[in-house]
Amino acid sequence: MKNIDEALDGCVRPLQRDPEVALDVRRELAGHLEEHLAEGMSEAEALRRFGDPEEIGAGLFQANFKRLKLRAKIRLAVMILSVPAVIGALFFSINFRFWNSVVQLQDFALLPGEIPQPLRQIAQTIAPIFGRKERQLSGGEAVIAYGDRSRGATANLSANANAQYAIAELYPRDRVFRANAILSLLANTGMDMNNRPFRIAEVEKARAFEPGNALYDFLLAALLLEDALEFPSSDKERFQIRDRPLLDRAMTIFRTGLRKPYYRSYLREMAEKRDAVLNDGTLDFASGVTRIVRYAQIVLPHLNLYRSLARTLPFYGELLITEGNQPEGELFLDAWKPFVRKFVQDEISLIGLVVAGSIIDSQKSFARLPIPEKRQQELARAVAPVRRLRASLQHVRENAVPSFTQGAGFFSCMMLAGLPTRSQTQLEIMLEPERRLNYVFANGVMLQFLNTLGCFILCGYAVGMLISLCRGRPGFLLTFSRRDGFRIGLWGILVPLALFFSLMELTPLGGRSFGLNPSNPGAFPRLAVETFAFLFLLPVPFLILWRQACRRRGRELGFRKLPPAVWHCNMFVGWVVLLVSFTMLVRPGLCFAERYWTDREQLIIHAEFFTQVEDQLIRELRGELLKALPD
Repeated sequence: MKNIDEALDGCVRPLQRDPEVALDVRRELAGHLEEHLAEGMSEAEALRRFGDPEEIGAGLFQANFKRLKLRAKIRLAVMILSVPAVIGALFFSINFRFWNSVVQLQDFALLPGEIPQPLRQIAQTIAPIFGRKERQLSGGEAVIAYGDRSRGATANLSANANAQYAIAELYPRDRVFRANAILSLLANTGMDMNNRPFRIAEVEKARAFEPGNALYDFLLAALLLEDALEFPSSDKERFQIRDRPLLDRAMTIFRTGLRKPYYRSYLREMAEKRDAVLNDGTLDFASGVTRIVRYAQIVLPHLNLYRSLARTLPFYGELLITEGNQPEGELFLDAWKPFVRKFVQDEISLIGLVVAGSIIDSQKSFARLPIPEKRQQELARAVAPVRRLRASLQHVRENAVPSFTQGAGFFSCMMLAGLPTRSQTQLEIMLEPERRLNYVFANGVMLQFLNTLGCFILCGYAVGMLISLCRGRPGFLLTFSRRDGFRIGLWGILVPLALFFSLMELTPLGGRSFGLNPSNPGAFPRLAVETFAFLFLLPVPFLILWRQACRRRGRELGFRKLPPAVWHCNMFVGWVVLLVSFTMLVRPGLCFAERYWTDREQLIIHAEFFTQVEDQLIRELRGELLKALPD
């Protein structure tokens, strides 16, 4: 038998460049020799009839030349493309636009926790490359969008205020940018109050720059009152006057503001200018999140200043009355009417309209003299819309939260407190798209984790292949039958994916009717089970079928057990096929689902300003307040 083995080795020696073909041919030749031996021939006679091994080898090489050449090209292509294919699958599975938006949310404290700096840098650097191509901003556009981020803090300006001041310096005649700079300056709540003279001086400059705008009169009056008065901590205590001439000057400036032709904070206009620069016309989940980030950056320092200013009105009016100046005193006791009207007409935020209600309330709570019945009635009518809103939200918190949060997505739960006042049917229609988009993103994250995990596993098999190669035992790729290939594609990839996503739609097993939000913790265990199944159970059928096909082909080639080099090589390719196949099937489906639910989303993505519900609520409340305010 030794001679037979040597003869067979000589026959297949020209085919050794493709070990699988050599083993396949050797097995076939061995079968012919076994037939001769079975007929009673001796080993020598069988080999004589078999022929010269070198001639047979040369003939076999010529007969299999095209096959060898084709298989060599395929094998080389597979080995060269495996790594790029996996890297491509990994990057194709990552929604860089959305991850960049998540980084922005975390940066502006809209998400808990801390994103590691390397991940933040990767998202911000690679997002424009692998995501949708975003319009490149010019130097001036970048300043409008973000301010000059290269500027740091100074003695009088925080880093953010200094960055916003750069916009006004770049466009010195623009009223919108000037107002944005002043509001950013006044938002420096953490700055040393020794910079108060600087703040007052800057507001006075803005007042001179736009003399017709009552905004700067109100802001200047409020700033001067901080030096003129010692404000009480509650409405039970009294104001203490520090500087009476300064108090009179502040209230004179406030009265001047009431006579100004218009009031503009330019918050909406500033947001629109930034939208014009940053909005590339793309409507997707990432664009909705990015817009939320932009509007979350809007600073509202004037609201606290207006609260303090409004509390001073009844005190100052009563002070003038006690000093014998009845007409002037009455004027300031009624000054809340034109003040609130000017303020409400321009206000774009829900919290601003709620502050308008507290301004109206303060006229009664901080009064010390008896309030005439007519004024009491006017105050009650004016504050009624805000009180109804507060009562509605309180009812939501006490009674409607469970039904609301079960179907709400992350953003709708976090930001849309007015939603549960809608009917159940309206809720179901409005909440579903954003909730579904949350799951689309979650499934995308699962795919990213699977690809990342697969990369680590591939590194392990690559190390095994390298070790075998250094020991002189290179592996080779096995060729599966069409039946095995069909079985792997159908039962290892298509059926498991279809079954997985079908089961996840069923409420008892996971479902998409449970919103992913902090107030609905029951959804997260379901998502954890789904993630575990996707990462560790979904690939199992493919891996089992792939391993079976490898063993079956190995036995056909004469191996009882595949050598480590061959095993590592084929399992490496198997994981490549798994990751690329899953990505090619899942990612397009996720992209389609994102487009589908984005088109139907009625809360965030297609909102005019912040969210559609809040936009509508603000319009309704503003109209009710203006209608209830006395002339």
